[in-house]
Amino acid sequence: MKLFGRGKKTIFERFSEHAGKVFETVKLTDKAVDVYFNKGDLQEIIDDISKVETEADSIYYDIARDLFRGQLLPYTSEDWFELLDHVDNIADNSDRIAKFLMVYRVKVDEKLKNRIKELMKISCEAARIIRESIEMMRYDMEGAAEKASEVARIRHQARDIEYRLFKKLFNSKMSTKRLLLLKEIVYWITQVSNSSKRAANRIIMMSVKYSF
Repeated sequence: MKLFGRGKKTIFERFSEHAGKVFETVKLTDKAVDVYFNKGDLQEIIDDISKVETEADSIYYDIARDLFRGQLLPYTSEDWFELLDHVDNIADNSDRIAKFLMVYRVKVDEKLKNRIKELMKISCEAARIIRESIEMMRYDMEGAAEKASEVARIRHQARDIEYRLFKKLFNSKMSTKRLLLLKEIVYWITQVSNSSKRAANRIIMMSVKYSF
């Protein structure tokens, strides 16, 4: 189903391309978190994150421009744009995490490191499911919604870890500088799964509206 002009990709193809770049950004951020706690060189991977996030933004603006020009029927444009915005926020949150990692190298115990790494991997899994759900929207809206519904469970896991980490951080004796930086890193990692949940909700809603 070609929803754009002749010779252009379908809405599904373009959204899949965008979601692929977004997921790539999250995967790179997952790698950056590992490098950060293993005291490796972050600069190259941070540059890669910025490059891929910029590529995702370029696709975002290309799609948004056509949406605002009315390339889709009016009653569908708002749905597609909200989905686009939620997915793009996943990449924006990943970029924020990467920038916080460059601020200051924090020394933490292994248990705390491992919990933060676990949180990042859970958020990465949520982003992966969103990418797969958007791929499925090409041919199976109901299947896409079923896949997207898995994000709720993952987001719940991420929040549980976030709250436990906050409790541990604010009951620790580490310096205020270290505590605040780690708090921001934990918060933005969790936002990856929160943005994924908002995207999942939009996919589910669109499936209800258009699967008939």
